[in-house]
Amino acid sequence: MRIDDAASLSGVSSDVLSRLENGKPVTADKLIKVLESLGLCILVVPKAEIPAVEAALAQGSPSEGR
Repeated sequence: MRIDDAASLSGVSSDVLSRLENGKPVTADKLIKVLESLGLCILVVPKAEIPAVEAALAQGSPSEGR
């Protein structure tokens, strides 16, 4: 897929995707748009909860239908 097409589907400019590809900063709202277009999201949890979240993910969540 061309970067212009991917950008259009993501609702961002091709410059934003290029910046992401090259490890350059983008705004959080643009990053979230790109992630959502890929079926992904960001989960923010307190550091102390990371081991519990990782363990739950490793076991599979009932809401995922596993």
